[in-house]
Amino acid sequence: MAYLGESYNDPGVLAEDCVDGALSVDTTTTANTTARDTVDVVYEATDGSGNTSTTTRTVYVNTEPDPDFDYTVNGATVNLTDESRYNPTNWKWTVTNASLPTRSTRNTNYNFSENGIFEVCLEVGNEWNARFGVSKKQLCQDVEIVGVGINEIELNEIFTLYPNPTEAIVNINYSSSEIKNLNISVFNLVGKEILNQNFSNAANAATLKLDLSGNADGLYLVRIQTDKGVITKRVNLFNK
Repeated sequence: MAYLGESYNDPGVLAEDCVDGALSVDTTTTANTTARDTVDVVYEATDGSGNTSTTTRTVYVNTEPDPDFDYTVNGATVNLTDESRYNPTNWKWTVTNASLPTRSTRNTNYNFSENGIFEVCLEVGNEWNARFGVSKKQLCQDVEIVGVGINEIELNEIFTLYPNPTEAIVNINYSSSEIKNLNISVFNLVGKEILNQNFSNAANAATLKLDLSGNADGLYLVRIQTDKGVITKRVNLFNK
């Protein structure tokens, strides 16, 4: 083994002949450590009668691995995929600000019990760490979890639209301590957005008002986006 960018001290080989005794050994190749590579170093010895023998040592030029990973979030589950470079052979996954176990498989997943931003870290190593006394490298990324606590069915139950049908004003009533920020958009049936409103730091129980006056009679889609998920409801507009 050789460490990238450092000089390689060839340990050489010994050759001995039953007649001539110890023989000198020559080599025509050396390990180039300026690039990651696998190099075959060939040694050759010749006795006094002209008989030649060769042997080969394979030298691996590398370093400790550089950690990298990708992730996907599906509700409360984070799927983690190792994308580290330079041949890692051991992995250590941790979540620094949550009570979750350390994992040692190449790829893994975590299930979270609360929403928030969590620091997920990957530490990787290989034989070069131990052989050359190099510390393992670690990479951390912030992962945001928003899918814990409320599902689509619960969201539909939290929000109530009335009156429906309506002549102009639509009241949106909801009650939840877990929802603070809302974006409400209204679309007609050809997909044109006719209204968009943001509501921040809303109370635990609130009634929000949407004014649909000036729009044609018909069916409209009300899209309610929260920090817990998105739902769509329908409302009929009927002008007298």
